[in-house]
Amino acid sequence: MNVRQRDEGHEAIRHAGWIVFQRVLTIGTGLAFAIIVPRLMGPDLYGRYALLISIAIWSTLTSELGFNIVMSRYIPESTAVRDEDRIRLIVGNLLVMRVGAALVLAMLYLAVSFRMVPDVAWSVHLTLASTILLSAAADSMFSVFLGLNMASRWGLHFLLRRTAILILIPAGFHLGGLGGAAWAHFGIEGSLAVLAFIWARRYIRPSCLRPRPVLLRPLLMFGFLFFLAALLQNTFRFSGEALVRILSASYEQVGLFGVAAALYAAAEASIHQFFFIFTPYLSMLYQQAGRDELLRWVDRLLAGMTLLMVPPVMAGLVLADRVIPLALGPEFATVAANIKPLCLCLLVVIPACAANMMAMVIKRPSLAITAAALRLGGFWLLGWLLVPRFGSLGACIAILAGTAVYSLFFAAQVRAAFGMVLRKWILASGLALPFCAPAFFLPQTGIRWVYVLVGTGLYFTAVLASGIVTRSDLRALWSILQKRSHPA
Repeated sequence: MNVRQRDEGHEAIRHAGWIVFQRVLTIGTGLAFAIIVPRLMGPDLYGRYALLISIAIWSTLTSELGFNIVMSRYIPESTAVRDEDRIRLIVGNLLVMRVGAALVLAMLYLAVSFRMVPDVAWSVHLTLASTILLSAAADSMFSVFLGLNMASRWGLHFLLRRTAILILIPAGFHLGGLGGAAWAHFGIEGSLAVLAFIWARRYIRPSCLRPRPVLLRPLLMFGFLFFLAALLQNTFRFSGEALVRILSASYEQVGLFGVAAALYAAAEASIHQFFFIFTPYLSMLYQQAGRDELLRWVDRLLAGMTLLMVPPVMAGLVLADRVIPLALGPEFATVAANIKPLCLCLLVVIPACAANMMAMVIKRPSLAITAAALRLGGFWLLGWLLVPRFGSLGACIAILAGTAVYSLFFAAQVRAAFGMVLRKWILASGLALPFCAPAFFLPQTGIRWVYVLVGTGLYFTAVLASGIVTRSDLRALWSILQKRSHPA
């Protein structure tokens, strides 16, 4: 590996360290939000809120049209040759198209939300539709930093959004009910859009906002297939509330599902983003160092992410029955059962996240589309069977089953097309299962808290003793995280 590759690697890992830190804070704010807001609103009203927000988030993410992947794939090429004019053209054209797509989806949101939640004031629907435009603009401008190998700045807006939501949504609801909460969302997204513009204004020029078909055509052709995969993934992630509402006809069941699904979505997004931020570096590494070096990095990332996710999985399985009723109130006690299958999902989904990253690097979006379609179809099929009988728990079981099939299928596809080693993930995940098993028979006493601490320590010791992750690996990672690297 030459000096430039090493510097880029140090930069990618340094930003990955910041992303992990940010995502830990983001998950923490998400946990606090999942405790405060559902308890403040109650299951029935929170079900309405969760359904409206899930449709709004789906609309915002759908407007992305694969542009984040285009940014992460093509801006590094222009950066390498110091072609800022081309970067400005890419950023300006994609920003205009993103806002235009968001406008169409905001109108679609109004049609769907009025029908799904007719007993909410029209002003709430209009305010949330407006946030779709602001959020799309902010996300588009922040994605510039992903392509510039400044992923920590890109990831910061997720933390800022979650922190503001934690503070302002309860305050808005206290002052004005659902309408006040909707206006809080509007203010948050507007502020993020202003901040994004200030930071990215160097790459935004009025002359670059006019669409240029010759420039856009190859970019959109590359990003469109990944957009289809993302559309299927986002439909999977944000259609659960609608599925539960349709099959159970209960806002309360929607609320019970929404709390568990929101916690899981934040955790899975962290895993996806951890892998995603390495895409620019690994794309360059693949071109310069070849297949074997890429696979070595992917194997390292798989093992590292599995090691990071075992403690929260163990804590969720062991402590949910005690913590959820205390945190949310007795009316949300059944959320504890919903969380357990979703905790297991956090280990199951890791190979799929790595496979998705590799599909972007080797430019094989068809692999992602097929796998995402399988996941969505499996979830809805099992959901139609399980939700009428088990309510929100049935939807969570459907997520676990659909995710397991999706992850293994996706990894097998990438392995067949390019090669992908799952040995360390299999060993690290398999080793975690005996430490998670006591969750199903430990008494509901304080011993569960002790077990989480002791069990986590024993698991890390076993991983190191078995050689799945070596001390030299940890020392190397720590030294790179501590090393000052050149600015991106």
